[in-house]
Amino acid sequence: MKTHILVANASEAKLYETERLGEKMDLINEYSHPASREKRLELVTDRPGHFATKGTGVSRGAYDESDPKEVEADKFAQQLAKIVIEICDNHHDDKMVIVAAPHFHGLLNKHYDEQAKEQITHAIEKDYTKMPMKKLMGYLGELTKLT
Repeated sequence: MKTHILVANASEAKLYETERLGEKMDLINEYSHPASREKRLELVTDRPGHFATKGTGVSRGAYDESDPKEVEADKFAQQLAKIVIEICDNHHDDKMVIVAAPHFHGLLNKHYDEQAKEQITHAIEKDYTKMPMKKLMGYLGELTKLT
């Protein structure tokens, strides 16, 4: 039985595999979502559209404008959640650990299926994407002592 570890934020992620938390981890893959790093103005092409309302007189409303950074982060979360689901489908006995920035963790969580949610043994809401692997291994090793 192995443990897969996804360390992510809205623009990058690393997937590791280990026999035991706190011991040597193998980097399986790195993922990047450059659009999440773009400025809001670079993600939006124009202003939101308008529509005419029913009734007397001439009145117009504007469509709700969603945050383009949030949309891009959610796209990346959906992509990573599919990877987590695929791992859980192919490795029923393996464990999954998710380490993600708090807001991004919430975005990821809404895209998992029930089986993936059951295989996630630890969910750490921290952005450790820049943490060196050796330090991350130590942190995860301490986590196993607590559980």
